[in-house]
Amino acid sequence: LVITAFDVSNDGKRIVFVGRPDTRTNYPFLAELYMINRDGSGKKRLTYFNQPGHPHHDWAKGFTAGDSAWSPDGKSLMAYMLHMQNLLDAALGKVEERIIHIHFGECLQE
Repeated sequence: LVITAFDVSNDGKRIVFVGRPDTRTNYPFLAELYMINRDGSGKKRLTYFNQPGHPHHDWAKGFTAGDSAWSPDGKSLMAYMLHMQNLLDAALGKVEERIIHIHFGECLQE
């Protein structure tokens, strides 16, 4: 994976990051959100926007992960999503944007 953006949780224990496959074809369109522990263990994919058949794919309809930030209590994320048809559209500012909220609840408790 190529990491294009990341944010460390307030307690310093977890990192959420935007990752995309290490490929030169359509690379900006394949970005997803991942979470990992600070020590490198426990990598978990959080979104599946680019996986046909997954509910995230059906909801996202071509959106890809752009960036994210932890909530102060560390139980959720705000994520910036974007949709573009190609790199030319992106360069011309023809990008649709959304902000989504990802809540983890108790799954991140020690």
